[in-house]
Amino acid sequence: MDILQKMNEELKTTTVVITHNSNIALMADRVIKMNSGRIEDIVKNQFKKNAFEINWS
Repeated sequence: MDILQKMNEELKTTTVVITHNSNIALMADRVIKMNSGRIEDIVKNQFKKNAFEINWS
């Protein structure tokens, strides 16, 4: 996740990560929550976390 984060910042790219791990969402600028293929919510993070700040356990 650290490498994806660095690429996103340095290359100014958009990165899409699809996961069931809600901790990863703490790293995102924007989180799109879906259920059965439909968008349920879109949230913008005010305080993004660094990959090393995420609790992976």
